[in-house]
Amino acid sequence: MSAFYLDNDVAVALAGLLSSRGHDVWTTRAWGLQRASDPLQLWYAAITERTLITHNWRDFHLLHEAWRVWFRDLQQNRPPRQWLLRVALPRVMPPGLQHAGVVVIPQGWKLDVLATEIDRLVGAVDSLHGASFRLQAHGWSRFP
Repeated sequence: MSAFYLDNDVAVALAGLLSSRGHDVWTTRAWGLQRASDPLQLWYAAITERTLITHNWRDFHLLHEAWRVWFRDLQQNRPPRQWLLRVALPRVMPPGLQHAGVVVIPQGWKLDVLATEIDRLVGAVDSLHGASFRLQAHGWSRFP
């Protein structure tokens, strides 16, 4: 199935529900990263190739957009960026300079409903990588 990383604002019980459905789930609490900043949470999820699940739409949508712009620009291969692409970034960057996806879920919903909706999302898309998804009352929205 999918590999997920739950942000600190997401109930740990959701990890159990997703795991019971065959997903591999890590939490910020299990890794002692509860106080890490949002950019570091996304970075950690990216380098471990896990889709980040969060309630924090505003901050993670901004981070997703910034990621896309910065790394699209890096891929232009203009000096001194060539050195970054050939030498520095391959040592620390996820494959293809993409994060493994951001999934934003609403607060206040029953956890079993959220687990079902996340399963539906995983089954409905080819890949979560590099994209941001947001669940609202009308369903999922994708942000490239």
